[in-house]
Amino acid sequence: MLLFLLELIIRIAVQDIQLPGLDRKILKDSIYYCSPGLQKNSSGTSNGILKAVDSNGFWKFYSDQSKKAKRKILLLGDSATMGIGVENDSTFAGLLNILLKDAIVYNSALIGYSSEDYLNIAQHCLVDKYNKLGITDIFIFWCLNDIYSNFPDEDSPEYKPDLVKKITGFLSRNFKLYHFVKNTFSDRPKDYFEYDKSFYWETKDHFKKSINNLMRIKTIASSRNLGLHLFLLPYEYQLRKNSAKGIFIPQKLLKNNLKNTINQITDLRKAFDSTESNFKNFYLYGDGIHFSNAGHRVIAKHIASIQEQKP
Repeated sequence: MLLFLLELIIRIAVQDIQLPGLDRKILKDSIYYCSPGLQKNSSGTSNGILKAVDSNGFWKFYSDQSKKAKRKILLLGDSATMGIGVENDSTFAGLLNILLKDAIVYNSALIGYSSEDYLNIAQHCLVDKYNKLGITDIFIFWCLNDIYSNFPDEDSPEYKPDLVKKITGFLSRNFKLYHFVKNTFSDRPKDYFEYDKSFYWETKDHFKKSINNLMRIKTIASSRNLGLHLFLLPYEYQLRKNSAKGIFIPQKLLKNNLKNTINQITDLRKAFDSTESNFKNFYLYGDGIHFSNAGHRVIAKHIASIQEQKP
């Protein structure tokens, strides 16, 4: 009885906590070769927020997508770009569709995607389908965990023995008290960053494969005279003051290894330079990877300002 009372108190007092979960009915296997995608004309919830898919199999925006546009931008990204727990029009993808007056945005991003999925989507949409949508630009939004796919080994914060995983999964999906306790007594954003950072070494296979996949996307874009812009998304732990030395090694390695291949690379941590110091407000509760509504707005405004400066 006490636990249910505490759960009620937390639900009233800490309303930012979201219970995770994505409706499987909006997903479809093997749309882009071995990569899953979005089921056309479907809808479902993400962390309790309703999200819909359009007739092309991209996230649906209710802002005008019938406008005359010189540019059509394909977004490649994972759950951070998908905007879990955020309405489609409030994600930075949806906001860019509004702010970029000369462009229509197609957001293909999905939870669990990595560089291999980005390559599959580019190959499918731009080569196999002969770019039937008339894409002019590709925006890749790189989250640090895009370097691997389904790779939670025993060192990962995500790893749990099967029985423990079932129990914590049940608690996570149903009790906000569980998330409150976990956030109060641990630093999960730091743990996830330290784990993902460990993959960023030039000699490691995951890093080399990711660089190769990005270069292959660049080849596809160049062969069709398409613009390509790589945006590097920061983790919340990286934005904290007095963070550990070498905190930006992943972004530096990416830029150093791609500078001769991809001309346009933007580190989006700069978008937060002039914002408030409590960076947790720009991420979902207890989450150092996925952005809140406020975080999506900051990113969208920064990108829009960059795009306005282009000739």
